[in-house]
Amino acid sequence: MKNNIITFLLFMCFVSNSFSAIPFVTDDTGVIEVNKYELETVYENILDEIDNEQILSFGLKTGLTQKLDLLVSFPYKIYPHQEEKFEDASLGLKYLILEDLLAFSFNNTLGTRSYFLNLILTKELFVIFHLNIGYNISEDKNFAGDTFFGLAFEYDIKNFNVGFEFLFNNFSMESYLLGIRYKFFKSHFICLGIRQLLKNETQSNTTCIVAGIHNEF
Repeated sequence: MKNNIITFLLFMCFVSNSFSAIPFVTDDTGVIEVNKYELETVYENILDEIDNEQILSFGLKTGLTQKLDLLVSFPYKIYPHQEEKFEDASLGLKYLILEDLLAFSFNNTLGTRSYFLNLILTKELFVIFHLNIGYNISEDKNFAGDTFFGLAFEYDIKNFNVGFEFLFNNFSMESYLLGIRYKFFKSHFICLGIRQLLKNETQSNTTCIVAGIHNEF
């Protein structure tokens, strides 16, 4: 069960760098403008009662059209030690269906037949609300894929953005996160998030600490 916990958190933390604005996994409907770039550098430390994983991820995104952007991202494993520290790169596309309301994204870990499809809903009420409905297509055709739901709320306070997020795997709530961003200059921010995996009688206590920097140019 411990390996399943680490796999889930590594997958979701990697998806967070592949799609959404860090430190959240739940994506928003925004796409990058044509000839503009977005670079995110993310440090993730997954801690449980026995061991931990540390990963540094890089994601570069650019706009292809007014409604479509492209992202390439890859993680670098800091700990535990392994000879090849670079993990498999990932390619992502996001298409804006309705501005400020609905989008669709697609992600593939290069060299695999595993795909992640995600429908994204964003709505601003008293807070900014995001809902993701995603499905990870299994590489093994003998097993069904996983269904993921992401629910996030954001609130802006001057240069700060505070948010809460809840993640569900196959209709079961798996984790929650508290995150904060600090915006500096025009399109840059630093962030910190703490994700807690919900514990039951078969799981150890597991926390994912996320820190990163977001730059647009």
